[in-house]
Amino acid sequence: MNRIVSLTTTPLIIFISSADTLWLKNQADLNHSLMVLLPFAGLFFITILIGGLLYLLSGRKPFFRYLLWGYYLLGPFFLFYNQIRRTPFPFLDSAAGTLLSVVVFLVVVVILARKAAPGSASYFFSMFGILLLIFEVYTFTVRYEPPAPRETGTAKTDSTGSRERGLPNIYHLLLDEFQTEKFIATLTPEVKGQLGGFVFFPNNTTLYGRTGMSVASIFLGRSYDPGTSQRDYQLSAFNSESSILAMLKKAGYSTHFYWNPLYRDMRYRLIDRANFYSKYAKAVGFRLLFPAFMKLWVYTNLPAWISRDVIGDEEAIHIKNRNLLPDSAVIVSYYSFLRFLDDEETLPASNRYTYIHLVISHFPEVLTSDCSFDPDLKRTTVIEQSECATSLMVRFIRRLKELKRFDDSLIIISADHGSWYTLKDGELVALPQDYYSLDWSWARSRTLLLIKPAGLSDDRELMISDAETTLLDIAPTIARSARLAMAEGFEGIPLVDPIPVSLKRKRHYHFYDKRNPNELTERMTRYIIEDGTIRLDGEIRVRPCRWGDQGEAVKTGLCRDRTR
Repeated sequence: MNRIVSLTTTPLIIFISSADTLWLKNQADLNHSLMVLLPFAGLFFITILIGGLLYLLSGRKPFFRYLLWGYYLLGPFFLFYNQIRRTPFPFLDSAAGTLLSVVVFLVVVVILARKAAPGSASYFFSMFGILLLIFEVYTFTVRYEPPAPRETGTAKTDSTGSRERGLPNIYHLLLDEFQTEKFIATLTPEVKGQLGGFVFFPNNTTLYGRTGMSVASIFLGRSYDPGTSQRDYQLSAFNSESSILAMLKKAGYSTHFYWNPLYRDMRYRLIDRANFYSKYAKAVGFRLLFPAFMKLWVYTNLPAWISRDVIGDEEAIHIKNRNLLPDSAVIVSYYSFLRFLDDEETLPASNRYTYIHLVISHFPEVLTSDCSFDPDLKRTTVIEQSECATSLMVRFIRRLKELKRFDDSLIIISADHGSWYTLKDGELVALPQDYYSLDWSWARSRTLLLIKPAGLSDDRELMISDAETTLLDIAPTIARSARLAMAEGFEGIPLVDPIPVSLKRKRHYHFYDKRNPNELTERMTRYIIEDGTIRLDGEIRVRPCRWGDQGEAVKTGLCRDRTR
């Protein structure tokens, strides 16, 4: 029995332990699908069969004894090498360092094969395998999180407004990473014709180049105070009285969200109905999730010079900066949009705020111009996926017109942040992936914004305003349109009644490296945008968490909220 159990140690380390750990870190992004681990389970059993064959042959020829010792030591070598190849030993992550490590491994295999029979090691490896398995089961049980609820309602807040009054609906369609230049490149005469009644603000910018902080700033209408908890700022967007959502609910609005929740463990007291993307995950199946998980495994467990060659430099950079999305995320987002189109007819025709957050035209580019996709998920292009995003915008508008809900409604179409493209001769050209260069920061700050005021039909052609606007203007625009009392602390201005045509102002933009899956950080780089240019303003330190903040402090010193 010891001999059989000892053969499980190497595949357990390489295919189960490494995959389980990675899955637990990314389970929410992978829709909590355990199916992505099945191929690794298959490799686990195949490897055991190979080990058993080597064991049977090791007593007949010395050559197989060397191979069996290599089999036994490969798991521990894999584990040890992945620990030391990172800082403070970056040399080992290079081709030369990997070659040196392999030579050392082979020397150890030869020495042991000459001095000892493989059977003498079976007891040690069987005990090691059993302990490792116990640890893996315990870790998985403790860290596994069930999927977020597919649909949830929250307790109603007190309302001073009357739901009997026919308050005009408010729709906010947010297209993640839809940089202004992407939209301009897809703005054909046909699309312009569908955007009658809208105002396009091509000089709009975001305050934050990351989704979590940017979305929070939209609902709060004010910037983040770095002397306070970053997590509190994000949570207050969906829970506090300072949120535009609280103002809407008091006025008699219900709030409906279609989104991929940025933080699955967060509270959202001000949302009446939340439809999560996980509700539509079964439509695409695990086959679309596995490629993304495999890329994560390759990047995490293989030397950098090998992983970059296997998955490509661009995707390696995305993973490094916590930006990689599964290919399926874009497709699941598309399915959630189709569900919204179906649901809209049954939802209230007044007194409703609806937020639809789509990760389109966000990379990875897998959608064609008509939003179809190849069964094998072959890559398309940024222009094709951008054309898909624009086509969804048009379908959204047409649907509201079909239901006679276009004219009376306030409609906002925006992004949360830009991307890394520039326009040259009408073509989208990717900038070098230098996250803190001025060109890259300028592109990342450029954020789509279209507004159709309530009470305006499509008789008027698309209007283009040169006003220097910001996503902070969305909250006061909603407040003005819904005739709410303007909240103190709003840093933006209403973009309706009257519509600003020309407005000059100094705006800020912030970017930062993510320090954990919740996009928290300890410092931000701030830029000033003024007179059509961007310049570096300096670095801002963010207050770290103390013990007790949000219930817990993680190793990085950053808050992690544990409430649901």
